[in-house]
Amino acid sequence: MSFVPPGQSIPKPPSDYLKLEDGENKVRILADSIGGWKYQSVATDKMVYSEQVPKVPLGEIKNDMFGNSSLNYFIAAPVWSYKDEEVKLMEIQQISIMNAIEAMENDSDWGDAKEYDIKIKKTGQGKETRYNVSGNPNKEPIKPEWLEELEEKKKNEKTGYRFECKWEDKVEPEPEEEPKEEEVIDLPF
Repeated sequence: MSFVPPGQSIPKPPSDYLKLEDGENKVRILADSIGGWKYQSVATDKMVYSEQVPKVPLGEIKNDMFGNSSLNYFIAAPVWSYKDEEVKLMEIQQISIMNAIEAMENDSDWGDAKEYDIKIKKTGQGKETRYNVSGNPNKEPIKPEWLEELEEKKKNEKTGYRFECKWEDKVEPEPEEEPKEEEVIDLPF
């Protein structure tokens, strides 16, 4: 008898994010991606996302488990995960994966990464982790039910924004007006 009862497996907690697991991870990108910067805040211990390189002191950016700054560039896109059989958000910060997908998109034989499946093979652990990225030449159209699921996920009040993959318009604060000379009061001390 094994620890896990026969016919059962230990369930994975539900997540909107794709976790690249050891071995082959096959996905189809469903919509345009966004790129930006993220880091873990020392003050709040939460991830902070920004379209531009954040202007914060390094002391406010938490280090990762290897002692490196957690500030990273990322690209995120909604994908169909063949393994999970559902729409997930793929957030990539590994430069080797970004470069491989970009190279395929720039190759006239491949083109737009939404037109074919992508396989990301993960091997190794920790600093020895390696990724091999390849495209599937069988260019089938995106299935309508995948896009329907993506639209449903976008409607979720709590998590839908993740699947929009766009930066919200930012309103710059009005600059403070300099006091006019007649408004400056000299204090007697």
